[in-house]
Amino acid sequence: MPASPPSRAPDTPLIRDDPSFAPFLKPDFQAADFASEALAGSSSSAQAKTAQLQDGIRTLSRRLRDEVAVRQPELLQGATSLRAAEDDLQGVALSIEGLQGVMSRAADAGAQQSTTAPPLDLAKAAKLLAEIQEAASSGALTSRTGGQASSNAVDKHLTQLALVKADQGFLDNADGLIRQQAQAALQSGMSMQSQAEVGGALQVFHNLHELPATVMGLVDGYVAQVEFSLSSSLDPRRLASASAGRDATAAGGSRSAAAASSASTAKLQEALWTRLAESMDVVHDSAVAVWHLQRVLAKKRDPLTHDLFIHILQGREGSGLDADAVSKDAAAAALLPCQRFWASAAREIQQAMSQAANPNKGGLVREALNHQYPRLATLVEGTLQRIFTDTQLHGQAKGIGTTIDDAQREEVLAALNPFKAAYLSGALTRLSDGVNAAFPGGSRPLASSADLQRCIGRMHEELKAGTEAGAVTAQVAGCVGTALRLLAEKAEYMAATGPELRSVTGACTGPQARNLSLFGQLQEVHRSLSSLLPRLPPAAASSLGAPLNAVKAVAIEAVMPLFRAAVDRAEDLILKLHDCNFGTATEAAVTHASAPTADLARHLMHCRMEYFSRFVPAPSPGLPSFAGALLLRMASRVLVFFVRHVALLRPLSAPGKLQLAKDLAEVEVAVGQNIWPLQAVGPPHAMLRALRPLLFVETPAMLQSPFLNHLPATVVLHHLYSRAPAALQSPHVRSGLTPAQYSLWLDQHTTAEALEQIKGALDACAPAGRDQPGFDETFACMQQILSPLQAAKS
Repeated sequence: MPASPPSRAPDTPLIRDDPSFAPFLKPDFQAADFASEALAGSSSSAQAKTAQLQDGIRTLSRRLRDEVAVRQPELLQGATSLRAAEDDLQGVALSIEGLQGVMSRAADAGAQQSTTAPPLDLAKAAKLLAEIQEAASSGALTSRTGGQASSNAVDKHLTQLALVKADQGFLDNADGLIRQQAQAALQSGMSMQSQAEVGGALQVFHNLHELPATVMGLVDGYVAQVEFSLSSSLDPRRLASASAGRDATAAGGSRSAAAASSASTAKLQEALWTRLAESMDVVHDSAVAVWHLQRVLAKKRDPLTHDLFIHILQGREGSGLDADAVSKDAAAAALLPCQRFWASAAREIQQAMSQAANPNKGGLVREALNHQYPRLATLVEGTLQRIFTDTQLHGQAKGIGTTIDDAQREEVLAALNPFKAAYLSGALTRLSDGVNAAFPGGSRPLASSADLQRCIGRMHEELKAGTEAGAVTAQVAGCVGTALRLLAEKAEYMAATGPELRSVTGACTGPQARNLSLFGQLQEVHRSLSSLLPRLPPAAASSLGAPLNAVKAVAIEAVMPLFRAAVDRAEDLILKLHDCNFGTATEAAVTHASAPTADLARHLMHCRMEYFSRFVPAPSPGLPSFAGALLLRMASRVLVFFVRHVALLRPLSAPGKLQLAKDLAEVEVAVGQNIWPLQAVGPPHAMLRALRPLLFVETPAMLQSPFLNHLPATVVLHHLYSRAPAALQSPHVRSGLTPAQYSLWLDQHTTAEALEQIKGALDACAPAGRDQPGFDETFACMQQILSPLQAAKS
């Protein structure tokens, strides 16, 4: 399109409109006639005419200068185009002359040898010549035309002809210029992620039949950047040189050798992590660039064959290429660019990490990466996540995919395995050392509070460091779990044994005190680490579950002999209720608790003062702990056992019921004050409180009493035996069991089996007691309580 004329100021008159130039614009202007008319006048008129002409000349000169200045870009462009056209025409002319000469010589040689050139080759050569002439005349010699000229010269064996040799320099220069400009456009498009610019450059290389080689070279170049960056970042000598230079610059005053060495190590580590971060940026930028290249290849089509470049690159059938065009480079490019990049980049990363992990070459770099593996894993994982995130949105939208898949990700992370193994080994060693210091095993003294806290703190530090890198969190938790198992084993050997552990009638013995202290230490370890579980990933939390249970089992086992002895002592005192006569008790005996109940209260107080007070921290319902669970179990057992044997007592007189009511109240106070708060005990406490008023409820109104809702059926039935005639024997009496044996039988059997036993005894003894006073109402009440059992069986 021709350029539009430059704009002119509206107040600038045109030259043709100036009256002084009007004579010169006439078609019949004659210079001689104009001069004669000027000289025919007076001398003054001739001088005026001369001055007018000089002014006009100056005006014209000035106008010309302005016009040239305004149109300078157009003039320069025109001159350049003319010069290029002259060069092209000259080159075409030389090519035509040379080609004519070659054809003439070829014709002469053919005549001499009686052979003729294949008509098809001559037709192609003529067609190519016409294309070259047309392209050169228009100044639009393209990469496709140049590529065809070069390939035809080789394919048709014309390279030895003089004309072709003469024009080879011209073709080589044009070929080099095309490649140079295409390469520059490709690099610019890759740096700016311009799809249009990259696509145009790839089209040029495709026309030159160099698309596979260009793509592979570009990908290999990015791999080389990754390799160079990583090797530089992990080279101990370069890092030491850089850190030594900075250290020497910053050194001032007098420093000890140890301080200087420590400062140098710190500088080296700082340089290491700085350069590693820069290397990961290189990996990220290179991966995103290769993905951008693959995105363009997946969208760009050849304008002639309409094949996607990604298919042409892989050499698929139907790509529109000749067999010769699918070169070895194209076959090697069957992998997608991203696949080729990660296959090579992962290998380079593995080699760099392997060299850094080599004990003979790694040096301080190896030590730093071994000790700070979570930081390294976090850096690499973060880079891979950034790559995935930066390519995910566009890749999913266009169906291109992301630059890295799970398999490639695992392959890259596998390169860090040497440092991972070293870090986990070091972590396990540090944890084991802490455990051995706090729990040396055997009969050695227990750890101090400071040693225990250092052991727990070490576990916290390792878990915290491990959570910084998701790939190692579960493994670090596994190391902590191994340390906890070792701790449990050591603690088990440190626990005291022997008969002194079951002595609950005197002061706390040495073995008991040792086990109570060990129990508190294990409880603190369990509590501290259990508090971390909600903040850990599920895999890591599950790794700690079984080891923590092992610690809990050892802790409970250490004090279990003491608790068993305390409960056994309480049960023995409760069984002594059966030695008391609650059927003939007098009113005077009701003012105080019975002797067995008073002894039970004193026993519970003794246990609290001598044993339970040693738990640190003091157990409470609001703070879950091992000690709290054990005390709750003991309180429940004492209450259930007391209620069971109160219900088995018979006969009961009115004063006897008052005595039992007093005993029930005394036990309630003793358990609540010495073992565990009753409001946290639950159903056993409700049983105790329900049985006391039930003692005074009349038998006919028993079934309507709300207190039955808090009492098991076995307790109610046992109590009703105390209101029945003596001929209606209790189940344990009929079976020939003592109250202690029957109680043990109840512990070992279910409620349904106990009700079956009661029903069997009731049915067997009913005929013998049917005619005795009080049988009918008691038997009817017991039958109604047992009726749901009979209905369920039927």
